[in-house]
Amino acid sequence: MRKVVNPINTDSRLAELNELFGEPPVLPHSENIAAYREMLRRFIECFEPQDFFETVLMKDVTDATWEAARCARHKVLLLDRRYRDRREAAVKRRKEWAAKKTELTKRIAAAKAEPATEPEITCWLTSATLSCSSRRRSSTTTVCSKQRSCIWRSWTRRR
Repeated sequence: MRKVVNPINTDSRLAELNELFGEPPVLPHSENIAAYREMLRRFIECFEPQDFFETVLMKDVTDATWEAARCARHKVLLLDRRYRDRREAAVKRRKEWAAKKTELTKRIAAAKAEPATEPEITCWLTSATLSCSSRRRSSTTTVCSKQRSCIWRSWTRRR
């Protein structure tokens, strides 16, 4: 079988594709348009398309390859960004919790004229999550003098 020789060179094919389809699907600030064009050039040289339809198929193959590489790149960036954001949020929560704990320790000590115990501090910090029904359940609860809705449970009851 005789091979069909195509007289159209690669540069003219690239110019024709650019004229018909416009700029390639390359993100302007994060991707290199020269790399995309080099990939398209290599696909055309490798497969040697014989007509316009085959040349358009080479463009489609190049676009799909380029977008698959982009997706892989962005997936790694997304996972890394999520991990960093979660780590920063956890550090922020720990700092806020420590600041609240310190401030409440001072407030309890000032109200009682003695240092606050760990169960008292924990109770103040978690008082927003306690429901009204917890007041009725335990006979060993006492109500804070500063805030009537706060319920202190005894240390032995928590174990």
